[in-house]
Amino acid sequence: MSVWLKACVLTESRFDLRLLDGKVFAVVFIFSVISGLIGIQSYLPFLLRDQLGSLDYGAITMLFYIFRLFIDPVLFFIVLYRYCGGPLLHRIARVLISIILASLLGFWIGSLAMAGVLALLFSPEELVANFFFLSQLISILPTIVISQLLGAFAVLAFSDLVPKWKNALQIHDFQSKRPVGIVVLAALYMIFALLNALALPVIALWGSLGGVADISLVASLVAVGFLVFGQIVLSIGLYLGKKWAWVLALISTGSALLIEVTALGVLLVLETQGTVAAPWLLVGLFFGSFISLIIVAYLLTSTVRKFFGLANPISTSSVDRAVSTEVD
Repeated sequence: MSVWLKACVLTESRFDLRLLDGKVFAVVFIFSVISGLIGIQSYLPFLLRDQLGSLDYGAITMLFYIFRLFIDPVLFFIVLYRYCGGPLLHRIARVLISIILASLLGFWIGSLAMAGVLALLFSPEELVANFFFLSQLISILPTIVISQLLGAFAVLAFSDLVPKWKNALQIHDFQSKRPVGIVVLAALYMIFALLNALALPVIALWGSLGGVADISLVASLVAVGFLVFGQIVLSIGLYLGKKWAWVLALISTGSALLIEVTALGVLLVLETQGTVAAPWLLVGLFFGSFISLIIVAYLLTSTVRKFFGLANPISTSSVDRAVSTEVD
């Protein structure tokens, strides 16, 4: 009997049955609360339609989008990667439970807190008239949880694999030579950042002289400020050969290419229907699309990818199998 009990204890000890991963739970919970609070944006068209004009409402909406872009996914990725990263396999069960529970509770609490803020700012009649929007906001809980689950797992898996990837590639050998094109591209991003930075005092002066509302002026300054900051960081990251800079450059340039091609196509279609667009606009879109295409193609070249360490290791056994297969 004692032998059987000892065997059971040994068997149980091989499993980690802890319910939660404290770090993962804390990070996901905090960002889920913030997501619930930001849900106030869904109420703005109804609660502020009489207090603000279209320009001010657009400015507030833009501020919310900028804040949401910075909080999720950028800051969420950074905090989760740095604070909760590491080996994932031996804690995957409690990480899964932590993400689900933290997302559910965090978004729910954040939404209720947002409702409390609204109750202090608006009359009961205004809130009752639009109360069903809070119910709709809470009803997207499954979507929020699934989104957080997929995103968090992707970040944690990435943090687990990157060190192994670096070791396999011997990353220092990959970054021995910096391509001239990367230096030029980094310089261009820095020049754009400086030009946009020079626009900040111009926007402030134009707003004060033109009588622009404070909300719209602040939104414009914040948007340009974020753009300047992002371009400076991206320029430095590209010059140093950081993988995240390559990823961001490809995403931003690829998005710009598709947006420019779409706008150009729409204008050309309108031209066929008698709507004449400014020639300089068509030329600008065509030139911008061409430049974006060149940058995307350059980022995908083997030389650039090798500099950023974006390659997969090939083991000797894999090569031998491939050769033997071709011989057979």
